[in-house]
Amino acid sequence: SSGINESTGQTPSPVLNRLPSDKPFQHQAMIPPQKPAKTLNRNSMGLGRTARALYDCMAENPDELSFKAEDIITNIEETEEDGWVMGSLRNHRGLIPKNHIKMQN
Repeated sequence: SSGINESTGQTPSPVLNRLPSDKPFQHQAMIPPQKPAKTLNRNSMGLGRTARALYDCMAENPDELSFKAEDIITNIEETEEDGWVMGSLRNHRGLIPKNHIKMQN
């Protein structure tokens, strides 16, 4: 076979992967970026918020933070647990009872 279409006498052109002309071109691989659940900024992340411990507190659970009266706890942020905040002290991070601290700023 010579590759020539006998009914038209023309060499067939290669078929390109084309979408039908009635449909707009779309990238199927494009996935829209996910919106963050909450825009993170200095305040919502708790950066720079500090508190002074009013009392000694011994952690009763692994996710809680132990501290002594007068300790300065950093990176305070709100939690979904009523009466608790999250904070950092001496390279540890954990839950702190709100009524044991006084916010500094």
